[in-house]
Amino acid sequence: MSDENRPARDETGTRADPAGSPPTTGPRPEPLRFFGTTWVEHDGGYALRRAGAAVGSLAAAAGSCLVLRFAWEGLRIAGTGTFVNVLVGAMFAVCTALAFRHTWDGFTERPAPDRESSLRGLLAIGFVGSLLAYFLRSLTEAPARDSTAPSTRRPAPGTRPAPPAAPATRRKGAAGADRVGHHDGMTASSSHALRAHSFNAAAAQYAAARPSYPPALLDAVEDLAGRPLAGARVVDVGAGTGISSAVLRVRGARVVGVEPGEGMAAEFHRGLPEVPVVRGDGNALPFADGSADFVTYAQSWHWTDPERAVPEALRVLRPGGALALWWNTTAPDVPWSERQRERIQHHLGFDAIGGRAGEAPRAAIEALDEPLDLAARSVAWSRHVPVDTHLANIGSHSMFLVRDDDESAAFLAEERDRLLAEFPDGSVEECYVVELLVAVAP
Repeated sequence: MSDENRPARDETGTRADPAGSPPTTGPRPEPLRFFGTTWVEHDGGYALRRAGAAVGSLAAAAGSCLVLRFAWEGLRIAGTGTFVNVLVGAMFAVCTALAFRHTWDGFTERPAPDRESSLRGLLAIGFVGSLLAYFLRSLTEAPARDSTAPSTRRPAPGTRPAPPAAPATRRKGAAGADRVGHHDGMTASSSHALRAHSFNAAAAQYAAARPSYPPALLDAVEDLAGRPLAGARVVDVGAGTGISSAVLRVRGARVVGVEPGEGMAAEFHRGLPEVPVVRGDGNALPFADGSADFVTYAQSWHWTDPERAVPEALRVLRPGGALALWWNTTAPDVPWSERQRERIQHHLGFDAIGGRAGEAPRAAIEALDEPLDLAARSVAWSRHVPVDTHLANIGSHSMFLVRDDDESAAFLAEERDRLLAEFPDGSVEECYVVELLVAVAP
């Protein structure tokens, strides 16, 4: 059975909206300065806006320097003395440098509101540095472009547009949210896309119950990539609610999340308000060529079309950058987990867990005309969670989300009784093996 049918391994990913469907709405990055920084729309006079930002910021900086020159002459005429003159000059130089750095960093990361407030005085003194940052930023293309407007989105060379999805029946679940109902006429691609979008209605549950990733995984990513994550620009695709983006940020990476689902992106923004998140998918990444050090997929590569996602990742990566794919998979040979796996298989009617998660994605990549040189590593870890959190984790997988709510609730209630009988303290140890694949771009 393929990876996409495993509840312990499917996570929101990068499947595009069905062709011809109206564009979805959702959270967007904060309003961008002038021509844009992490999200650029190339319409509405983009070239003029960009040229205006360059000329205007440089002219303003030059005019400001002239004004400061007059102020300096005023100090000299006033006879304040060499010490005071040097002190004032040093203050302006330091404030200008700090304002430049703060403004430059703000182009790729949302500044914390409290820090922004505390730096107002410094930014006011060093305003010339901010103007120079705007000027220099305008000379290079922003690291992202609009991925939702059909008029501006360009597929990568050699890619093909996504086929239209077949219609599906829907039924109301117990919570009132639409649930997808399979029928005989549904194609595999439409079922796949509907499962991918099923996470949006359960985003809060997903964020609260899904496992994170151990520090040893990021150690392995750095080792196989041959470069550190600290300070690296990371595009985290299929970022979901931000579980992987959070651990990457803790490691010191400069993360931008990419998430196609409205509900998942909203949950990402609530949990990580300081991290940019854009709406897009891995088959047509909304970023400029050579703009990232890492492109990561945590629990999401199996939602892509590798024939499109691989060229897109290589386009966005800088030379020597790394594509990193990983999956939290259920560890084998854990007796209680194996028994539960069999019950889930019986309930769903197919082998929902199967073998190692890295096998099918590796085969799909290696079958391409220009296969990647993949390095693999496995990282074992575990977490102790309450039984209810464990069951919420199971219920947040797409195979349960697309089923009737009453059926899923009844199964999970029976599971709760079984687990509490086996673990009277109400806690279970979820054992995982993270399967990691890394390819370094030429």
